[in-house]
Amino acid sequence: MPNLFAYIVLFSWPLWALLIAKKVNNSQAAILLLLIPYLLLPLKTEFSLPLVSLNKETLPSLVAFLLLFRRQQNFKFLPETITARIIVILLYLSPILTTLTNGDTLVYGPKIKSGIPIENTIGMLVDVFITLIPFILGLNFVNNEQAQKDFLKYLVIAGLIYSLPILWEIKMSPRLHSQIYGIFPHDWRQQLRQGGFRPVVFLGHGLYIAVFMSLATTAALVLWKAKIKPLQRNGLLIAMFLVGVVVLSKSLSAVIYVLLMIGAVMFLSYRKKAQVAAAIALFVFVFPMLRSLDLIPTTQIVNGIAHYSEDRAGSLEYRFDNEDMLLAKANQRPLFGWGSYGRNRVFDPYTGEDISTTDGVWILWFGKQGWVGYLAFFGLLCYPIFSVYGLIRRNQRVSVLSVGLCLTLSVNLLDLIPNSSISHLTLLMAGALMGYVENKKLRPSSE
Repeated sequence: MPNLFAYIVLFSWPLWALLIAKKVNNSQAAILLLLIPYLLLPLKTEFSLPLVSLNKETLPSLVAFLLLFRRQQNFKFLPETITARIIVILLYLSPILTTLTNGDTLVYGPKIKSGIPIENTIGMLVDVFITLIPFILGLNFVNNEQAQKDFLKYLVIAGLIYSLPILWEIKMSPRLHSQIYGIFPHDWRQQLRQGGFRPVVFLGHGLYIAVFMSLATTAALVLWKAKIKPLQRNGLLIAMFLVGVVVLSKSLSAVIYVLLMIGAVMFLSYRKKAQVAAAIALFVFVFPMLRSLDLIPTTQIVNGIAHYSEDRAGSLEYRFDNEDMLLAKANQRPLFGWGSYGRNRVFDPYTGEDISTTDGVWILWFGKQGWVGYLAFFGLLCYPIFSVYGLIRRNQRVSVLSVGLCLTLSVNLLDLIPNSSISHLTLLMAGALMGYVENKKLRPSSE
């Protein structure tokens, strides 16, 4: 159970947010009011209200929205682009359709999973709106070159500052969250790797730390390559330092992401960088179809990893086995999914024991919301990258920083396949790119 200080920190955030919002412009406020609480607020600390629980995931979004939405005339709750607007509307419709098709009771031996009551729909719609807030803020406030430059800079600064507690936990063990907030947010054993520790700090898992530092590394490379002050001189050194922190965080997937981004940012042309980001987004978008058709060579991947590490190969094989079980369950209700209450999980038919483990965001969404929910949510994340690439294919000038932001977002998207690293920053980046595309369509000759 979290200590009193954890609750004080969580519920004092609105006051800190108000002070920050008064000191910076709207776009900077939209970034900082989501970035700072993501890095610092306690996990597993919440206060439940009838329609929403106030916690690290929901409170910053609500506070940022309440502080900022009145600051802009013609504040947009929906994108102007027809395809993006349809995606958002589908995201709202998805839980309604899932609820209507999951009123039945499921029985697994002694375990009974109740049907989803129709009255839960209101709470689900509130959840969708709160989930969308970072996207909406990005759409409205982080939709131009200067705002996206600020985002990338803040990401690098945050990565550098966060590297201090990260390096401390690598040396001393991941204990800051438990020492400061009185509770460890995850399974301790999962943070033990290669005779040492994965850092956790205040993000909940070592894998999330590694992905965040991968985003910061990509941002540093983008700013250095674009010769943006003050990274035009020392940006490469900063990026290499951040690469070192990623390596020390002991996540093979994050190291692969960083190596991919080093190659893309340093050696590819402007157009090719956008192609890489779009290709990654497309791969993520159709991933359930590829897995369902057995087009992902899982056995060969596991065997390849085994040459590097038997432990990692075993962990990956365990993930693939669980994905196979969960995917088979999801394909029983492919359109709208199984809904909440753990109905998407796999249970022993005789004992009722939960025999599945969910890691990736993709299988969680696909199992709960089916194809409709999956395509809506991942469409929201991937379509902005497709749209930026579409501008480039039509020979419209696109900011190199927006292309860099596409690459940064693509790193996060790629990690949603094996892990659950979705955050406010993911949706903020997607909204920022969507807003940028809409601005370009309104002012095609700008920039």
